[in-house]
Amino acid sequence: MKKIKLPSTTVLVLGGLGAFWLAHIANPGFNPIGIMIFLLIPILIFEMLYPDSELDKLYGPAELTINSETEDENTVTAGELVKESAES
Repeated sequence: MKKIKLPSTTVLVLGGLGAFWLAHIANPGFNPIGIMIFLLIPILIFEMLYPDSELDKLYGPAELTINSETEDENTVTAGELVKESAES
């Protein structure tokens, strides 16, 4: 998979300030764009501090579990439809 070059924090701050400036000059619709740009900064800092390889070591890969056919048929697993018995 190809690595993506992330923007620096300076570019994000200038982009957010530019969006607020455009909201003041041209259209107030640029305010949410500036807010979204500023909300990206903590996410990118977290990605910089904890790269993917470090997170994989902390959590480990996901494991796929398959139900075996030897289990009792009366066992209910999550997400399975259950027939109600008519014992009333």
